[in-house]
Amino acid sequence: MAASAAAIERDIQRTQIDLGKLAIRLSKIPEPELNAFVAINLANQNSNIVQTLDNAAMTNNANPRLYKGYAVATAVSRSQVVAFLEGQERS
Repeated sequence: MAASAAAIERDIQRTQIDLGKLAIRLSKIPEPELNAFVAINLANQNSNIVQTLDNAAMTNNANPRLYKGYAVATAVSRSQVVAFLEGQERS
């Protein structure tokens, strides 16, 4: 039992590290492009999602682009985020 719990914990940690790396990469995208990606992919959560996330970042004294990056990285499939990032990094 302890071995499986440790394996699960390591898997969770790897997932969190991967999400953090994606969020950091997203935060480096120019804000208008990042906002468009956020609005398109998270609109089902809130029609004013970009403003909501910007306000939440300000309330929490956080970097708005990184805040939006984490929101996307945790809500959008990894393959979709990576495809977006690769397209942005090529242009």
